[in-house]
Amino acid sequence: MTTAVVPLRSIQGEQQDDRAGGGVMSQEDVDRYVGSVDDAVLACRERGRHLYPSTRSGLRFVGVTDEGLLIRRAPCECCGLAIRVEFWDVRHHRGKVTRCELVTARVEYRSEYTDGGQLRSYVAPSGHGRVTPKLVRNALGTDALAGQSYRDLLKQAKQAEREAHRGN
Repeated sequence: MTTAVVPLRSIQGEQQDDRAGGGVMSQEDVDRYVGSVDDAVLACRERGRHLYPSTRSGLRFVGVTDEGLLIRRAPCECCGLAIRVEFWDVRHHRGKVTRCELVTARVEYRSEYTDGGQLRSYVAPSGHGRVTPKLVRNALGTDALAGQSYRDLLKQAKQAEREAHRGN
């Protein structure tokens, strides 16, 4: 007879599990979340990344740390709610820049109210888990196809397949 060894969780570990919401948000919670945020936030969520301005477009610094690192704040060009805060080490000789290196970066999220008084936020409700791009795509796909006939979808797909083969 074999017995399974079950690791014991500490009280703190159990509390962390409860707060984390099980790791990944349930599809039902994601469906509700997708219905409550605007298209720009959904574009970043579905893509799984933000669109920050390229350093090629120029480096405009907005401050200096106590250590002498220059600070760049680059907001997402899609949703505008995620800001990449970069810390740059800019070396110089006789007043001319000789080298520029990114030391570290972090993302800050902000929220804002629209003219209609609705809160715009990239951050999902806490305590429900993470929102993955796949879950967002699933919710968006479900919304896009809601109420359509499955048979009609199959007909359209087969017709498109035949047309694609005729074109080759």
